[in-house]
Amino acid sequence: MVANAGRNLLIDVDDFAGGLEAEIAGQVTGNLTVNREPIDITTKSDLGVQTLLSTIGKFSVEIGFEGVLKDSTIIGIATNDAPTNLGAATVTIGSIGTLTGDFFLSNFTVTGEDGPNAIGFTATLMSSGAVTFV
Repeated sequence: MVANAGRNLLIDVDDFAGGLEAEIAGQVTGNLTVNREPIDITTKSDLGVQTLLSTIGKFSVEIGFEGVLKDSTIIGIATNDAPTNLGAATVTIGSIGTLTGDFFLSNFTVTGEDGPNAIGFTATLMSSGAVTFV
């Protein structure tokens, strides 16, 4: 199998809440984390030993990305009083596969410094419901 080149984690939001379609411009790096949290059934009588069910209790996908601000799309989403549900998003991981599901913007930070350097940003999307990987 041939290794994938860098910058092959691409995030494309298909349908923002309200029907606005747009791409998140300026993305430079990205990461994807699959979270699987067990159910803790520890009681006070367990003497400090944690007991977890072997059944998965919570499942979520977290997508972190950063880049250079090229337009106001993502700032508009982050500062909107309405819920930050982005609707359907597609994450392409090189030639490995595609992950789709509904996501919301969980955090957004603008970064930058004085001088001619570009204004950057970091953001995180979190799944809101079922996620599929094909």
